Amino acid sequence: MVDNPKNVVLGFATNLDPDRLEVFSKTLRNVYSPQVCDLVIYTNNVDDRLHQMSNEYAIRFLYTPNTYSGSVNKLSKLLNRAILYPTKWLARLTQNLPSLRIIFYEMYFQLLKLWHHPHFVRWLSYAEFMKVNPQYEKIFISDVKDVAFQAPFFEELDSSDLCFFKQDVQYGGDDFWDTKWYRSSYGARALNKVIGEPVFCIGTVMGSTKGIQAFLEIMCAEILKAPFRGVEQATFNHLFYTEAFKNIAFQIYENAVGPVLTLTAGSWSRFKVCSDGLFTIDGKLIPVIHMYDRHQEAFEFFSRVLGREMKETGLVGFK
Repeated sequence: MVDNPKNVVLGFATNLDPDRLEVFSKTLRNVYSPQVCDLVIYTNNVDDRLHQMSNEYAIRFLYTPNTYSGSVNKLSKLLNRAILYPTKWLARLTQNLPSLRIIFYEMYFQLLKLWHHPHFVRWLSYAEFMKVNPQYEKIFISDVKDVAFQAPFFEELDSSDLCFFKQDVQYGGDDFWDTKWYRSSYGARALNKVIGEPVFCIGTVMGSTKGIQAFLEIMCAEILKAPFRGVEQATFNHLFYTEAFKNIAFQIYENAVGPVLTLTAGSWSRFKVCSDGLFTIDGKLIPVIHMYDRHQEAFEFFSRVLGREMKETGLVGFK
């Protein structure tokens, strides 16, 4: 028996429907025992049910003060930015002055963790986690709300330090959301340079400690530089296509060809739902299923795995 797990799955789940969290945790534990893989999830509150899940599925919950609410009023947003922008300016001004950096740079970092959208805050939290937990060999960073596990996946990480996973989506294609996000984040000129290129999914990233730490450093630097720029998916893809990760050895997986299937409208022909799981068309059990709530049969399958019917609408939280 392994005393110290070599691998870890990291997630961030604030105000999440507990059924979704249980699908995530239960299916992971069907694949990897606590002796082999740690499960660490950031959350803003652990109630009785989450405490029960923590014991049942060996979840290590870490606290985040961040909690997103769609009802934040305009005054709160204005006050938020009125404090953040001067702090950001002071952070940049003093980042090379050790005596002042600890005040302004760290203040800026912590204010973002407190106030910003969880989509961005999670990367700041993961970066802090990795600084004090370098003992893991392999790390899988994942959305929680819509991810389930069926088979081992860490074994897919070879000598590369990072694994990136494609979606069946291209910039400028029929699935317009990613195109819209990229344009709103970086402008039409930048978007034109990636038209026709595949979109990589930020919801699942795997790597070694070295690779994940390098990846997080680049992601966090971009977030800190422009905290209110669009959507993290666009941030990730822009960094990829501007070669920000060129000094990291990474491997690219086609959707469902590697260990992850991300369910978008273009991927329906890649898989089939059977009584015992989701398989590729040629019969391979797919290790990780992302966005299973986009497909009715897949959603119903994981409801059966959970053992009760999940709500399809009205969910609070994020990936």
